[in-house]
Amino acid sequence: MLPHTRRGGDAMTPVSAGHIKLTPTQPVGSENARARITDLLRRKPIAGGKYGFVDRVMDGIYVHVNSVLVKLMSHKFHASLQLSRVKVQSMSPTWQTPSDLRSTRIRDPGRGEVLLFKEIEWQTTRIEATASGAGQDFLTPLRLIANQAKIRIVVKKRLSDSAIISSRLTLLLDDLLWVLTITQLKAAILYANSLKVVIERSAQQSKRLAAEKLKKQGHMPDAASQQLQHHQHQQQRQDRQESSTARYFSRFDVLSTSYHLITSRFDLHLCDDSKENRHWKINGGSMQITFNKLSLDFYPFHPAG
Repeated sequence: MLPHTRRGGDAMTPVSAGHIKLTPTQPVGSENARARITDLLRRKPIAGGKYGFVDRVMDGIYVHVNSVLVKLMSHKFHASLQLSRVKVQSMSPTWQTPSDLRSTRIRDPGRGEVLLFKEIEWQTTRIEATASGAGQDFLTPLRLIANQAKIRIVVKKRLSDSAIISSRLTLLLDDLLWVLTITQLKAAILYANSLKVVIERSAQQSKRLAAEKLKKQGHMPDAASQQLQHHQHQQQRQDRQESSTARYFSRFDVLSTSYHLITSRFDLHLCDDSKENRHWKINGGSMQITFNKLSLDFYPFHPAG
């Protein structure tokens, strides 16, 4: 780990204006530790002390990984996710490469909060899934290869205890092209069905965590407390009306945790298998489905309706 400093005009120390660079080789993750991860999620989040120098250094770390390989193993299928040349760095609020790390955070003492902007970028994505213990028809691996992609993350923290209040995660993908045979499409449905139980448990757990978080943050008060909080928020807004920092903070504020996926074009090609036992009556039949400007949004802390 080598500190890279740049002249940023910081009166305290040059480290706060530069990057700390970490370059691991090839970490490998596994889904086998699901029980331990679930246990960690159930624990109460540990909040540190007041947001200070150590937090600024950790939030400004630059990470570059040559290759990331994640293996998922199930009784139905084995899958792997590989990302190449992963880069994690702090960005400006307008997602530009900063010359000074102080421009990658917006601090509002009036609110007692700070906004942090991070970007994760990688060159290629390779996803492969193979059925285990299935019939002969599902032995063909299911593959998806995508080009450059990036994730933009905005995190809002409290200055008093460095606890995360909310965050926004946006996955930006290049144009996608996925060619599937009928057999591979059936295999994809089989994989999705095998993950149904896990997805349902994850959704229930997310709802419980969301309810606990809203309760801890005081977002589920009675009517009298709600009116009092509304009056206090209006008064604080009026007090900060003349502050340029407050207006700048409000421009990029993250009001609620959310997840987003955006791609300009997604082409899905379905074609018949090149063998005698065809699934369609037409030899060489195919279908193309195109999604333009596809966008998916998910707000876990907001119930439907």
